[in-house]
Amino acid sequence: MKDRKRYPIICRVSMGYKVLQEGSAKYKHIEFATGLSIRPEEWDKDRQRACTTHDKKRGLRACEDHHYINSTIERIEERCRLITEDIRVRAFDGMVVGLDEARELFTSDGVLYRLRGVKERPVLTAGVLEWLREKNEGDITTDGTKASRRNTIKHLQAYHEATAPNSLLCWETFTREYIEDFRKWLLSSGGLSTATTNKQIRTLSTFLMWGKEAGKATAPMKIAKLREDR
Repeated sequence: MKDRKRYPIICRVSMGYKVLQEGSAKYKHIEFATGLSIRPEEWDKDRQRACTTHDKKRGLRACEDHHYINSTIERIEERCRLITEDIRVRAFDGMVVGLDEARELFTSDGVLYRLRGVKERPVLTAGVLEWLREKNEGDITTDGTKASRRNTIKHLQAYHEATAPNSLLCWETFTREYIEDFRKWLLSSGGLSTATTNKQIRTLSTFLMWGKEAGKATAPMKIAKLREDR
């Protein structure tokens, strides 16, 4: 007997952006697949959950997998709430998160990645610092740009040695959390100004773009700039 068609469950997150000129909040939706699928008659639209019991009046049937599906949805919902809170904290600290960056936060988050049923990430290579040095020296650009990139590599090496000594820096290390911690380190232990720190992060974004083009790294992340103190 042919199985009836199942439809994917999509997660929708509403992000609010306050427009200062208008003094009101505008909301835009971020959507991504949860990795779950269900038949239409087994989905309770009112509760936004899989049906747990039959309901003839509403034409609903109990879903056999409702325990697993609903618990997974609840865990996804909780994780989305935590990510949203993190975005609010960043906004409070002066780091405005745009819609594209917010979408990347949800779609690439490690916990959501596993909850969505993605079992494997791409296998990435080690030896990042060595590769970046060689790539930089062979690039056709000005000596000043090369020197600036060497400075970023030097800071990156110093940070890695301070946090993970006697280990190679791998491409998969570059999560959003790692980059945010690196930025904080530049401001504190590195003693850099906000403007210089932003420049270092822009250069790091260039490095991630190189890695993406070479098939070594995942898609580059857009990191919000820190606001300079007035």
